[in-house]
Parts: sequence; C-alpha cells; structure tokens
Amino acid sequence: MTAPNKQCILFNYKAIKSRTFGLSLAVELFCVAFFQLATHTAPEDFAPVLQGLTLAALVFISGHASGGHLNPLISLSTAALGYHPWLHAMMYCTMQCLGSILGALFAQALMPNSERFFLAGVTGPGCLDRSTVPADVTNSMIIGWECLMTSMLMSSFLMCGLDTPSACGSFAPVVAGLAMAACAGSGGQYTGASLNPARIVGPTVIFGCKEELAPQYLLGQLLGAILSTGLVAAIARPGPLNPCVSRPALKLKDWEAWRLWLTGYPPSRLRITSTETVETIQDYYLQIICYLEGKPLEVVRRRTSLDLEMLFGEGISTMVRTTSQKSEPNTVAEAPREVALMLQHPEITQREQLMETCGSPMKIFRS
Repeated sequence: MTAPNKQCILFNYKAIKSRTFGLSLAVELFCVAFFQLATHTAPEDFAPVLQGLTLAALVFISGHASGGHLNPLISLSTAALGYHPWLHAMMYCTMQCLGSILGALFAQALMPNSERFFLAGVTGPGCLDRSTVPADVTNSMIIGWECLMTSMLMSSFLMCGLDTPSACGSFAPVVAGLAMAACAGSGGQYTGASLNPARIVGPTVIFGCKEELAPQYLLGQLLGAILSTGLVAAIARPGPLNPCVSRPALKLKDWEAWRLWLTGYPPSRLRITSTETVETIQDYYLQIICYLEGKPLEVVRRRTSLDLEMLFGEGISTMVRTTSQKSEPNTVAEAPREVALMLQHPEITQREQLMETCGSPMKIFRS
C-alpha cells in the first residue's frame, strides 16, 4: 500500500455532500434490496449457486459506484482498517438495512407465498427462530457456522479488494460470488447462510419475525468479521485513514488524525477552502484554466481511485494518479493560491458562460 498524501485526502474524503457519494448510497440501497429479493425467491435446489451468481453480478454492477459492499460488516471492516471513514461506513450501513427492508417489501408485493419463503427460510436465512433451523443444531453450532462462513466471505472481499487487487483484477466479484456459493452450499443447510446483518432486518420489519436466534447469528457474524479483519490487518498495511498511517504521513496531531479517521475530513490547513467538495474542486480548477486561456484546451487527464468506494472498479491504490504536461500544474494543490482567489471574480460566477466556452469539465475529466 502507498502512503497517503495531501492530494489523496483532498480528493477522496471531501465527497460526502457530492452527487457521487449520494449515488453510491442509492446503489447500495437498491442492490441490497435486489439481493434480498433474489436470494429468497430462488428454487430450493439451486439456492446456493444462485446466491453466488447474484452476489457476483451485483458487485460487478455496483463496484464502480459504491465499491460493492452490500454488507454492513464489509463497510465496518474497511472503516476499522482505515480505508473508509467511519461516517461514510455508518451511512452505508443505514442504506443497506433500508435496502433489506425494501427487498422484503418487493417480495411481499411480487411473491404469492412470500411469507412461506421468508418465515420458514426455504432458500435463505428466513426468520431466525427454532422453526427455521434443524432441531439438532445447537446455538454453538449456529455461532460456529456463521463465524466460519462470514470469515471466508469477508476475506475474499478484503484480500482481493485491498491487499492484492492486481492479483484478482476484475475477477474479484467472481471470487466473492464463489465464496458465497461455497458458504451457502456447505453451511446453508444448518443456518441458512445469513452472513449479513442487513438480511435480518427486512424480514423482521416486514413479516414480524420473532428473532430469538438473532443474537447467535449476529455474534457469529461479528466474530467472523473480526477474524477476517485481523487477518487482513496482519498481512496488509493499514489504510490511509488509519491514525498510525495518516499521523506521520501528513504530520497531523493525534486529534486531527482521529477526526480524519472518523469523519474523513482533513484539517482545514490541508484544504484549499473549507467548503469545496471533490466535484467543485475539479470544476473550479478546470473552469479557471479555461477562463485564463480564453478557449478550450487539452485538460489534464487524471485517473482517480477512491479508497474502497472504488474497490472493484479501479481498486489499485488510494492515491490520485495524474498524467499531464510539465508546463501545466499537475494538481490542484500545485496551482497558485491566487488562482483560487479568482473564484471571487464576477466574471467567473457566470457558470453557464464558462460551460458554453469550455464544455462540461466533468465530462472532460472522466474521458
């Protein structure tokens, strides 16, 4: 892993109010909803295979937008490792739980026997009570199976997405899907292979399940998450938001490093202004260059890889990579500070005029 710098923090962790981050939350919501629906409507004999295929497809779909977490344990693990701000992770978890509720609503509206599939756990975890697990399966067995399966599933996510993404490349979602199919095929007959706390929320809210075994399931999943997170922490370097990395790399005080880890917001002395987001920084920079030149120019081409939000997209590093001519400023941080002050000029406030002159900066930026 490469140590973070000011540019990495500037671009990666000021996006919470941006359209991009809102899109990632919406993607998590609807992908979890579809996963909740699809995994409870599959034919019983093919449920493990279809669960794996569904997960792989959804991670492929959502990877570029949100990182393809689809599981609160993944979001919390990446936050603990320092690849995701805790504030972002909590918002992800909220949307994932809401997605589970939405998926249960879809099932109730579209399935004639939805209560049978959900309450009895025909093809999924179902309601977590004694009626959905074999009579000879003890509480310790439930904890053990959920721990082992969750650890295997999360390890496939984290190791392929964080430690050695180049070894997996675009096959990382396939690895996750295979892990899901293997877990559901081996331990699903005993516990239903929940492996995801969000999947418990939907049936509880919509179908009124009595979750008497929920503590055992959650304990097993939590232990599995701790096991896989500890394994990744021992093998891979902590992420750029981890205080032990960000404090020496950015010369932060202890409280600044912890604030960065919790919220994703760097200290004000590392920012150009206190209000800019990822998109406005890019927009302003490109618009000012166009304005100074008085004509469209060949904009600096950049490829930006956001921490785990781009886990199965770029997923190569947490650094912002730039390629440009030496005669042009490579980064916003290298641009003269006087240029930022020009934003106050009345001619630059006419965004529409600049857009007509330069085109859409974001379209150029993403080309």
